[in-house]
Amino acid sequence: MPHNAYVTLAATLLTFVAHAATAAQASAPAAVQMPANPPADAPVHEGACDGKPFSMQITVQSVREATGTITVDVHDDDPAKFLKSGGKLARIRVPAVKGETHFCIVVPHAGIYALAIYHDRNGNTKLDKTWIGLPGEPFGLSNNPPKRLAMPKHKDSAFEVKGPLTAVVIDLDK
Repeated sequence: MPHNAYVTLAATLLTFVAHAATAAQASAPAAVQMPANPPADAPVHEGACDGKPFSMQITVQSVREATGTITVDVHDDDPAKFLKSGGKLARIRVPAVKGETHFCIVVPHAGIYALAIYHDRNGNTKLDKTWIGLPGEPFGLSNNPPKRLAMPKHKDSAFEVKGPLTAVVIDLDK
C-alpha cells in the first residue's frame, strides 16, 4: 500500500465514536459526553459510524477501573508489521469505563485487520512494563489468543471486516 494510502487510512481511522456501558448498565450504554455540535472530524463523537460501509464495533471486557484510557492500535494485513514499532495504521484512545468499554472504529475498506489494546491506567500514553519487560498494564489482542512465552502471531489476532459494525470482543488480561 502506498504511503499516501496509509495517511488516508490513519485520518479515516481517527473518525470514530466512543460510548460506554458499565457492567451494571450493559443494557443501556451511556454516551461519552460531547459538545452539542462536534465537528465532523472530531476524534470522539456520537454517530461517526452511522452510515459508514466499513467499521468495527469494539467491546473491551474486564476493565477493572474507570481511570485512564483504553488505547487501541489498529494493524492491517501485514504480519511483518504486527506489534512492531511504527507498524500500526492508527492509534485511538477512548476513556476507560469500568466493566466494559464500547466504541466504534471506521475503516476505509473491507479487509483483514488486527487490534492490540491496553488499559493505560495512569494516563501516561504508554504501555508501562515490568522490570523484566512484560506488560505492566492490562492488555489484549483481537480474537483473544492465548499469550505464552511469546506474543501471538498476526494470524492469531487477524479478523475480516466485511461491512458495517463488525463485532470485536477483546478481554483484558492481568
